[in-house]
Parts: sequence; C-alpha cells; structure tokens
Amino acid sequence: MQVIVFSWEFPPRIVGQLANYVKKLAVQLVKNNIKTYVVTYHDYLTGQQSEPEGIKIYRVTNPVHTHIGVLTWVLTLNQEVERATADIY
Repeated sequence: MQVIVFSWEFPPRIVGQLANYVKKLAVQLVKNNIKTYVVTYHDYLTGQQSEPEGIKIYRVTNPVHTHIGVLTWVLTLNQEVERATADIY
C-alpha cells in the first residue's frame, strides 16, 4: 500500500501545529509498513528528499511570486502539487 499526504505545512516549515501532526501521521504510516509520501509547500526548498524515518518528501514552491489574491496563489500552486504527484505515480 502507498499513501500520499498533502499538506501545506511540514517541518522545517512550521506555521502552526499542522506540521507536527502531519509528521507524526507519516511516521506512524511508515512504522506500519506503508510506503508514505508527503507533498508539501516550501518557499525555497524544492525537490525530493528522504528523511531518516523513511518518509519520501516532495517539496514544491509556487512559480508565481506576485499574486492578485489567494485564489491565484492556490491555482498556481495546485499545478506544482499535481506535477509532484504525477512524478510519484
């Protein structure tokens, strides 16, 4: 079984408690022998990196840095999230 977890927050990018909860979830999934990927947003860290816990992390950044509003930001970021997900599968 494989699981992809989508989160806009994952360590080292911590805005609130979501990052810690998502990391704990991913660690538990790996401990249960579930291949776990996390697709997350980061301002400048991009690409794949493996953590010691066995979590495959894909960090994406928004290619458009100036936005009219939050909707534009989300729409352009979603394209990068979809691209990372396509690389996984």
